[in-house]
Amino acid sequence: MKMFFSRLAALLLIVAAFGGCFEPKTPQEAAAAFWKAVEQNDAGDAVRYSTLEDEAAFDAFGHVWEGAEATVEQVLIEGRRAQIVSRISAPEGRELPATVTTYLVQRDETWFVDYERTAEGLRGNALSALFSELTKFTRELTGQLSATSDDLQQQLGTMRQQMDAYAETLNRQMSDSIERYGSVLREQIDALGASARDALDEHGEQLTPQEQQTLNDVAGEMEHQSDTLSEPDADNVTEGTEKALEAQGMLLQLDEKTLERYKAQWIEWREQFEKEAKAFFDTLDAELRKAKE
Repeated sequence: MKMFFSRLAALLLIVAAFGGCFEPKTPQEAAAAFWKAVEQNDAGDAVRYSTLEDEAAFDAFGHVWEGAEATVEQVLIEGRRAQIVSRISAPEGRELPATVTTYLVQRDETWFVDYERTAEGLRGNALSALFSELTKFTRELTGQLSATSDDLQQQLGTMRQQMDAYAETLNRQMSDSIERYGSVLREQIDALGASARDALDEHGEQLTPQEQQTLNDVAGEMEHQSDTLSEPDADNVTEGTEKALEAQGMLLQLDEKTLERYKAQWIEWREQFEKEAKAFFDTLDAELRKAKE
């Protein structure tokens, strides 16, 4: 890896070799030593040059940095705190943050990378990219639901994996919006589950065993998701959205003639559900942008 401070990093290795224990005296020295440890996946030195206390907690910020290049754009030192902003050039085929802000603190006369603050900043960069995709997705949600339900489910599954990775940050930054949407989502899920249960009770004898099973499965899954949403968070509201859309798609594949009245309900439900989901994702995007200002 070409280091953020490549020449300085090389110098630090010489100093360490001939002078024994190296203690960074400037933010640039601390950042260089720390990122050298990160690119080598050296948890011991990552702890040594940062505020991280447990090697087991070292995660390289969820990225592989080998082969990345960076250019320092800004160094800001304010008393015992500092920030170093670098622009990142990732190797072909690998996704890395476009910029990295390394946050540092001074203890006694030695500078250390503030691991949690730096990690938080990196999560923010990743979240910004994620929500840009979510915003784009929600704008196309209605058409995609009607035309390609399989593709939609695949996209939702991918999004849920991405949101899972940043669930802690989402829950902290967007808790009010998540709670509001979770409440609305639970009502929507309850309505869909109750409709499936009513359709089974009313027309069960006219349906095939497979169709009966589908209605029963949908009702049971919606009841489970409703229970999960008693305490909404980033993970379960995203999963609930995915499962609700999947259930609605299953219902619309059932017998057209026998369940005509219920199918009209499910189509109406879908329209309202799309509206609520889009509003939620758009609100999250707006709140994230505001939080970053």
